[in-house]
Formats: sequence, structure tokens, C-alpha cells
Amino acid sequence: TVSRLCNSNGEWEEPNYSTCISERLLNLNVETDLLKNGIEVKDVNNILVDLNKLTEPDVPKALTSGELDISSSILDNIAVHAKDKSDSISIDQLENLTGVTAIAKAVTVYTKAYTNVNDSVFQRTVQKDQLVVQVGKVLSEDITFPKKTQVLPDWITESTNQVTLSKDNFQGKQPVGYSTTYYRNISDLFHEYYLSDGSAVATNGSYDINSVVIDFSIEPTPTSLKRPLIIKFEHVQVNYSNPVCAFWDFDAINTPNGAWSFVGSKLVTTSEGITVCQYDHTTNFALLMSPGRAPSSHSVVLSKISAVGCGISIVFLVVTVMIHGMLWRQLTCDMRGRKIKRDKAILLVNFCVALTLSYILFLSGVTQTSNK
Repeated sequence: TVSRLCNSNGEWEEPNYSTCISERLLNLNVETDLLKNGIEVKDVNNILVDLNKLTEPDVPKALTSGELDISSSILDNIAVHAKDKSDSISIDQLENLTGVTAIAKAVTVYTKAYTNVNDSVFQRTVQKDQLVVQVGKVLSEDITFPKKTQVLPDWITESTNQVTLSKDNFQGKQPVGYSTTYYRNISDLFHEYYLSDGSAVATNGSYDINSVVIDFSIEPTPTSLKRPLIIKFEHVQVNYSNPVCAFWDFDAINTPNGAWSFVGSKLVTTSEGITVCQYDHTTNFALLMSPGRAPSSHSVVLSKISAVGCGISIVFLVVTVMIHGMLWRQLTCDMRGRKIKRDKAILLVNFCVALTLSYILFLSGVTQTSNK
């Protein structure tokens, strides 16, 4: 439906089309609702192909918020179907599913389900412009992505981003399924909330995502990891500080679609351009950082030295003015009381007063800085 507001001046404002949904998307949603309930009226791969065509960025008409919501519902229905019907999953479906990168949760559920299509060790990789998905199974070996021997897009191979999970987390002699997804540029799709004491708090620009978003999961999902998941993040922006390891909690209450959480996350090391995090669980991960560079240890030492130097200068400038005040007559008059060198003395005193005020102003304002 289209809504239109009449303002207090009795004038109609611009129509609101945000809740409008195309008939083709509505039909797809009905078909996937039936699919979720075990009634297959249309092939899953065809549904995904149609969904991709309707949500492509180059479609002349931009998607409305209502269409984005129903696209999410369609993908969720397919993900639930795939979870229960792993024998019907194909690599073509996986490629089509990743075409709609806005629905990270559905991609996570689907890729985990895809690991069950084969009981033996295998590996499949799907590459898109803005993301790369790898699913597979391993037996008694560490999981590392990406590996140096893999042929992948430059934005992955030329970066230091890497996920590593120790084989100590795997029990038994059966292959363990895993899935990992690298999202290149979807930070704007995540709502700007983080959890503090269990409550969602708006970041208000205090934190930004300063890395790729990485989804990692293993199947079957363990209750906890024996050895932590290690993720190396490369900083996207250089002029950022205060790195925080975070993961996306889809079930955070009182939020549109989740919030960033720090539970079970630990910062291992951070340096210029790289931060290493470890986690005790699997989900979607990212590095949050504050805009603006924090002062380095050298900068702090230099600022302290500058403050001490300014303080010493102020002391001696005040002493100079006091000496001139006490000896003013002797400095400006000769033995007969006639005024001499008066201009020179006045100029020196004024200069000392000006320097003193400037040093005081500098010391009082040098630490009063913040990001806006």
C-alpha cells in the first residue's frame, strides 16, 4: 500500500512507497512458504534465480524496505528447507543464494546445511564480486581460510585476513563440515547497535566496522570450542583506534535484527593495520574501531616533555617580569633620575607577558580534543 501524509499546513507530502511489494516477490514468498512446509511447487534453484533477477542492483526500480523484508523471508524459508532436506542441495543453489548478500543469517544456515551433501572430505568455493564462500569437510586437520595456494580474488589474496580453527576441536574419526564466508562491503547492512550489560545501545558513531565481515561455522555445531577460533583482521581504514573484537548476535532483544556483542571475544594482539582476535564460538565476526587515531606512546612522552618545557618557561618569564618590576627605576633611569632605555624595558616586559599567556593557553587546550 502507498501512504501519503497531510501536514499541518493542509498540504500533501510526498507519497511513501516503502511498504509496496512487487507481485512476483509475493508469489515467490508463497512458494517458499509451501516449500518450508514440505510442498514443493517450484524448484529451489529456479526460485533463487528469480529472486536474484528481482533484487539485482542494476534493476531500474530500487527495492523498497517491504521488498527487502520479504526477500529476507524468502531466503529464510529456503534455508529452513535446506536444513531439513540436505539431499536436495546443489552447488548451483549455493551460488544463487549468495547473489543476495544482504541476508547474512540465511547464508549462514544454508552453507552449514550444504556441508551435509557429502559424507567424505571435499571443498567447494563460490566467488562473487563482494563475497567469497567456501564450504567443505576436513578430517583431522586444521581449518584455515584462505590458504596461500588457493586462487581467489585480489581483495582476499592481497590482504592479511585469515580464519584458523585447530583440529583439536574435532572429535571422532568422521569428517567435520565447515563453512566460511568473507563479505567485502556489507557494513552498512548491519544496524549500529552493540550490547552493553545485555541491553542494545546505539553506537552513535563511536564505533565503525573496520574490517571485512567474516562468517564461520562448523557442522555439527559444538556447544563450545576446546581451542579458540583465531581470526586475523586487516584494518580497512588506517586512521582508526581502539580495536574491539565483536560478533553479530542475531537474537539480541529490542533490536531490528540483532546487535554487535563482545561476549566470548578476546583481543590477542593489535598493531599498525592488523588485529588478531579469538572467539569461543562460531558466527559472523568483525572488528569494531573508533574513528580517529589514538596517541602513540611516543606522542604521550613528547607531549609530557612539551608540557614540562612550557611550565619551566612560564616560571622564568614570570621571574623576569617580577625582577623588572622590583628594579624598574634602576633599569629605566640613570643616576640623576633621568629616564633611559624605557622603551626597551617596556617591550621586554610586554613580550614576557605575551609569551606567558600563550603558554598558559597552549597548556590548557592541548588535551581538550575529541572526535565529532
